[in-house]
Amino acid sequence: MAKNKSVQIISAQPETILDYIKKVWNARLLIVSFSKRDIQTKYAQTLLGIAWTLLQPITGIIIFTFFFQYILKIKLEEAPYPVFALIGFTAWNLWSSTFQQGSLSIFEQRGLLSKVYFPKIILPLSKALTGTFDFIIALTLLIILIPFYKIHVSWRLIIIPLFYLIQIIFSVSFAIILAVSSVKRRDLFHFVPYILNFGIWASPVFYAITLFPEKWQFIFNYNPIALCIEGYRWCIFNNYPFRIELLYSLPIVFTFSIIALVMMKKNDDHFTDHI
Repeated sequence: MAKNKSVQIISAQPETILDYIKKVWNARLLIVSFSKRDIQTKYAQTLLGIAWTLLQPITGIIIFTFFFQYILKIKLEEAPYPVFALIGFTAWNLWSSTFQQGSLSIFEQRGLLSKVYFPKIILPLSKALTGTFDFIIALTLLIILIPFYKIHVSWRLIIIPLFYLIQIIFSVSFAIILAVSSVKRRDLFHFVPYILNFGIWASPVFYAITLFPEKWQFIFNYNPIALCIEGYRWCIFNNYPFRIELLYSLPIVFTFSIIALVMMKKNDDHFTDHI
């Protein structure tokens, strides 16, 4: 009886972006596998377990509510400040964890790269899934605070996944660009803390954009994280205004995603030569 044999076709034609995307899609279960391993490692042998994920936003809300509302006397007419800050803090944590862990993912798994072949873009993508898990856990606080502050939500809640998708695309793209670039230039890793420390104050995490003079508010129009944070707030608070100019950052998200995909495809087979 003849045995079935797998046939591998070798072509001289270079792999296209579409071919690479199909390859990643075929290995999509690895994203879940890597993410599951990260989650289990993070919460294994911890006293509070998943509660640690809730402790960080709770602490941040207490500190910044005291600082902005009671020290600086900043009042928001559109929303209660604790919920306002929680939305910003939760969104920022999704961006920072995805970017930070994603940018280090290829270097940290350098031992695995030489043993098993898979599209390397899966590593930063798995970090986005891990960050999403923490993001969902932190949202439970929001579910509790919404009825506590008697916030009346509307149909705009269904648009939240759109802003989430924009944020994930930008976060992963930025992480990939740094991850690929730092393979040959390790000193680029040192920029990660600076980006995070500066970025949290350059984004409206704990403050409203209107806090700035009107002539300087245009700066936020080119910050994709500002777009997502303000988008989440617009979806949750009925009377919260949305600055249409924030959509100017969408071309930046698109450009970063294309650059990241091209860089990863170009270097996918050569990481082991430099790590």
